[in-house]
Amino acid sequence: MDEKKIFNHINEFIQEYNLNLHEVKLKNFIGKSIIQILVYNDEIAISTDQLEKVHKRILQIDKSVIPDNYSIEVSSLGLEREIIEYNDYERNLGNYIYLKSDFYKGEGYLVDLNKDEIILKIEKNKNKIKIPFKAISFCRKAVKF
Repeated sequence: MDEKKIFNHINEFIQEYNLNLHEVKLKNFIGKSIIQILVYNDEIAISTDQLEKVHKRILQIDKSVIPDNYSIEVSSLGLEREIIEYNDYERNLGNYIYLKSDFYKGEGYLVDLNKDEIILKIEKNKNKIKIPFKAISFCRKAVKF
């Protein structure tokens, strides 16, 4: 079973449902084989109806790609999802984030980035700080109340 192959098959049609594919994971839980599929949409909330439609569509994928003995789980990423890859940072430009780094731990607005660092605007004092990617140990979207 190949996660990349499954990812590519699902990625061919997922945008028809106004969704993006984040990740495909193969898991085993108490002897049960599971394919976990995580989707997202940065613009609107994802309904259970959308997830159900995607699930039904995934069940139509050729059995040589996803055998019958696998359970399929389709879930959406949470609002405060982790930001890991460079393209995740790009998608979150202008958004409110929380991060832990060697230089700063807290929240702010992601106002800019380049291949080496991000620029975070701290709301409390309006300062902008540069934080190298290599110094970031954790980053996620944050919800501001």
